[in-house]
Amino acid sequence: MKRSTAVALVIVVLAVTGCSGSSSDNGTATTSTATPSTTFTPGVTPTMPPGGEVDIDPCTLLSLEEAEAEFGAPLTTRDVGQQFPMVCAYTRPVDTEVGNPSEGVRLEIQTADVYNHVKDAQAANEEMGIVLTPVEGIGDDAYLQKTGPTFQLGFRRGDIAVYVKVDDSTRSDAETIEAMENLAALIVDRI
Repeated sequence: MKRSTAVALVIVVLAVTGCSGSSSDNGTATTSTATPSTTFTPGVTPTMPPGGEVDIDPCTLLSLEEAEAEFGAPLTTRDVGQQFPMVCAYTRPVDTEVGNPSEGVRLEIQTADVYNHVKDAQAANEEMGIVLTPVEGIGDDAYLQKTGPTFQLGFRRGDIAVYVKVDDSTRSDAETIEAMENLAALIVDRI
């Protein structure tokens, strides 16, 4: 029973895609809840609202322009509405001539508790092909997750965790990992 719950949680975390939000010109991020917005300054840890959700719009942590610069190709903001408020995705345009329109850069924000639970569940499921590799120098804790041919980099700083994923069929594994590490290094100082 515990194993199936852990696997289900991993699948939910990995399956979530979408984006909502915007970034301000001065690099500050705003919240994305139904309550009145507040602004926080990068480097100042936001408060954790009741219920364990992080009160940060993930699209404020990385602009479309920054994602495009690291991705090396035009991207668009993918919006799935309020269904996944803790996810931001920048994907190739639908009319792309290179790669797949579902490829791009994705961010997901979670609490440190969720991050720790998911990391433990993933580590316990190596027989499913999930491989975790520690990553040094990003936040308080970071790891690279490889599941089959795909990678995701998760990191935690204080009470907030971010998952960064770069999907690009035109890159090697090493280039994909480097892109995720570069994006994580940029984002970590903003939380």
